[in-house]
Amino acid sequence: MLKKLMGEMRGGKRGPTPKIDLEDLATVLIMIKHSGGMGRYRISEEMEIPDGTIRGVLKKLSETGILKATPRGCELTDLGEKMLMEYLIELGIDRIELYEGDKFSLIAPGKAKVLAILRSGAEKVTNGLMQRDEAVRAGADGATIIVKRMGRMLIPGVDISRELNEQLRKLEEMYGVGEGGVAIFCWGKNLAKALKGALKAATTLQ
Repeated sequence: MLKKLMGEMRGGKRGPTPKIDLEDLATVLIMIKHSGGMGRYRISEEMEIPDGTIRGVLKKLSETGILKATPRGCELTDLGEKMLMEYLIELGIDRIELYEGDKFSLIAPGKAKVLAILRSGAEKVTNGLMQRDEAVRAGADGATIIVKRMGRMLIPGVDISRELNEQLRKLEEMYGVGEGGVAIFCWGKNLAKALKGALKAATTLQ
């Protein structure tokens, strides 16, 4: 499990410093999976983590069989795919989508945005501020928290216009948010920032 690996990495004599946390580690893996291969310098730049720390992280992930080196950069192995899936399941996330552009712009106004679909957790959302604040503390610029209650897609505390409702319906049609489920939509200066924000927000619903 990623949590156990994170503990081993922090406790070892070599490797990453405590500046990197579990959500950083998961963000690295998801970014690599999404890109189909990613180099160390790009990972360091997008996550704004020193190159030396990222080098130590990637070395440990390679040594444990989670990553492999290819001409396109680092890629996940079958073990890496399995560990990432286990992490997302434990967090209650059924699906992660990464976007760059204006899609769902009324829900998430940024250009780099991440959608996390959780199978449950709606009952733990009051006004969505806790999740938004956690996402922003993690580096995202903002977050919209959507819940499915009594068959309707709602944004707690927000009066939903006709145009916004159309985007919510489209989101539901595309991703099948179930009753009691939650959709976390984060945006940021880049995908890595938005992604870590979404993961951090999801931890508040466990």
